[in-house]
Amino acid sequence: MAPTENSGLALPAEIEGALNAHRRMIELIVTLLGELRGDALALVQDIERRVGYRDHHEDPGSEPDAAFAVEQASEDELRRLLRNIRDAVDFKTFSDR
Repeated sequence: MAPTENSGLALPAEIEGALNAHRRMIELIVTLLGELRGDALALVQDIERRVGYRDHHEDPGSEPDAAFAVEQASEDELRRLLRNIRDAVDFKTFSDR
């Protein structure tokens, strides 16, 4: 089965576009959920605690293997998502004053 048969995505730009759409949707859902709960900042802090970032200070060798690189990219993306959500929550809190 060709990679495009499963996802329907053929080009790197389409894949990047899909990832961006998912990222935006996740940010929106978490932000709205926090607003509905009435404690958006607490929700973001709870997610940050549950994610449990790793600092990766262990030596991955001169060249990290693919698994390490994927894990690091995943952690970086989680940080970006949470930063964007926190910024949206902070903006909403500030604009409501």
